[in-house]
Amino acid sequence: MLHEGTARRAYMKAAQQEHEGLTVEKSGLIVNPDFPFVGASPDGIVSCACCGARSVCLEIKCPFKHKSVTIREACSDKHFCLEVIDTCIIRIDADEAFWSQCLEKASVFFEKVCLPELVGRHFTCGGKKPAADTKTGKSSHRKPLCPSPQKGSTAASSSKRASSVSPSKQRQRKRQSKKLWCSCRKTEDYDNMVACENENCEVQWYHLSCVGLNHTPEADEVWFCPTCSQGGY
Repeated sequence: MLHEGTARRAYMKAAQQEHEGLTVEKSGLIVNPDFPFVGASPDGIVSCACCGARSVCLEIKCPFKHKSVTIREACSDKHFCLEVIDTCIIRIDADEAFWSQCLEKASVFFEKVCLPELVGRHFTCGGKKPAADTKTGKSSHRKPLCPSPQKGSTAASSSKRASSVSPSKQRQRKRQSKKLWCSCRKTEDYDNMVACENENCEVQWYHLSCVGLNHTPEADEVWFCPTCSQGGY
């Protein structure tokens, strides 16, 4: 970011010698019209009079690991974005297979995670938070919930809200509090709980003792129930 402007001006100076009426405009986020969950923020949009209406993206890279060498020397790094062929420096072609694989995963993530949250707050308001693990002190719930009421709310207002709930709603809430979970079909307060990472898991939530766990997995640990693990997850 520190030298991006300098690099853009250097590119314009060099490219204007080979193109007529060349311009480089700054760009914000560009969303793919075919895949609205995919976007890019190029460092510039390049167009010129000699190449017609066709515009190309300008991407500026200032890799810190190559700060003390020339571009040609940096090309000796196999992970660099450029390479030397017949004394010319050219860019490496995009990996279409890798892009297709990433696009497929992004599509599934957008459909199963982003859209449900954006439309119906499926994850932030999706359930009741199980109790914290008594051994680690961490919550075994893996998904964020609706925000708690702000501090300062009075008992009177709470009582008023409670009295405004119809008897049928109260009975419904009571039934929900007794909902059965896990393969053992017991209530939540039987033991601390953990969620299977497979969204299509038939059970989803398990008591720790029922799946042989002594404590909840770490936040960055992916956990699948025994059934889903046997199914290839």
